[in-house]
Amino acid sequence: MRLSESSPTTGTSSADYADDYYATYRGHEDYDWDTDHWREFFLSAAGRIKALTNAQTSLDVGCAKGLLVQALVSVGVDARGVDVSEHAVAKAHADVRDRLRVGSATEPIDGRYDLITCVEVLEHLLPSDAQLAIDRMCAATDLILFTSTPGHFEDPTHINVRPTAEWVTSFAERGFFRRTDANLEFLAPWAVLVQKAPPDAQPTARDLVHRYESQYATLHVEVMEKRNALLESHREIARLHVDGADTAEVRRLRERLATLEQEAQQLKDAQVTAEHEVLTTRDHIIGLEAKAEEAARLLVVFKERLNQQREKAAELQRRIRVQRRRAEESERRAEALLASRTWRAGRLLTRPFRRGR
Repeated sequence: MRLSESSPTTGTSSADYADDYYATYRGHEDYDWDTDHWREFFLSAAGRIKALTNAQTSLDVGCAKGLLVQALVSVGVDARGVDVSEHAVAKAHADVRDRLRVGSATEPIDGRYDLITCVEVLEHLLPSDAQLAIDRMCAATDLILFTSTPGHFEDPTHINVRPTAEWVTSFAERGFFRRTDANLEFLAPWAVLVQKAPPDAQPTARDLVHRYESQYATLHVEVMEKRNALLESHREIARLHVDGADTAEVRRLRERLATLEQEAQQLKDAQVTAEHEVLTTRDHIIGLEAKAEEAARLLVVFKERLNQQREKAAELQRRIRVQRRRAEESERRAEALLASRTWRAGRLLTRPFRRGR
């Protein structure tokens, strides 16, 4: 089979699940056991899972920091976990860290377990790796609790998002069928419990049709009743609108509508004001940029002039130093002349002539 150009060709790796990934996991800060939200969520889920499966041993494939493992241990299950993220395992709570190991969901699983859980994991794997992971889990247990989001595409690590029906079909190909008597909505609306039937008790087509039809019929009746109720509500609203009944409820709805329209107008006015401010700010920024360019040009001119003045000052200082050296040399010569014997003798010889004058 030829891969399409849009199919992923590389899977995610351990580095994709570091601090940034768990920092605000699903809108809740600090994805760890010490966060009240997550601890209460997993303790509640573990109690339901224990009551539903009566598992004594379990393995959580894709355990992350081991929160489900820790919760299952607290309700008496000998639980273990494996995850590809070295960061997640290293950051696990001290009470559960020795029950976790770093590994891939595609690796063979040592031993057998009463229950294997795989919660929001396979959407992170390449399709071929996901199928291999299903093989590994099915070889190590007869009961699998499985969830994989059918529609969360925003997470960049979700490279294999599929409808729940496709996952359930993959398990059915391996002899694992949905337990329609098990409601796992406490984990996720799309969570399923699949179980392997003994070789001598494989479900017949009639058994499977009965299981799914029983669940479908209940849901179908619920949907039809809600549709009828919605239709009656719509008709009642239309009747009130046509009759123009001035009931308290209608008045309340009209007042609410007027309030919403007023708020909508205020939002429009605020938008117009904001757009005007943005345009004004943009014009101001353009003016400032022009002034900044002119200032930069003047700064270049000023620097050139300053450099010229510095060169002239340096030349002037050089000339002053030369004149000083010459003056100093003249002073030294004069002093030497005054101190010399020739000068004193000349002075003596010229005195008579000076007196005769």
